[in-house]
Amino acid sequence: TLSLHDALPISTISLGITINKAPTAQKAQEGIDSVHSAIVNALKSLNIPEADITTSGYSIQPNYSYDASTQRIDGYNGTAQVTIKTHTLSQVR
Repeated sequence: TLSLHDALPISTISLGITINKAPTAQKAQEGIDSVHSAIVNALKSLNIPEADITTSGYSIQPNYSYDASTQRIDGYNGTAQVTIKTHTLSQVR
């Protein structure tokens, strides 16, 4: 998801991270953390200060499957949102 609000000199960009059907909750967390780190490192390379990068909506939940009347966990889904404030549109590529 990408949204850009440019009414003020500061623009806000929101990125969503989604991991589906990881075998364990830890693997879902590692997947989110890996993507998050790559995003933050890329943003820092564009001279966006870490103070302008926030993470929210971090969650990991079991994914259930149903066989007849039996419910079982068949993986874990994880999500997070990264929000970036930019002070110039030249930082948005």
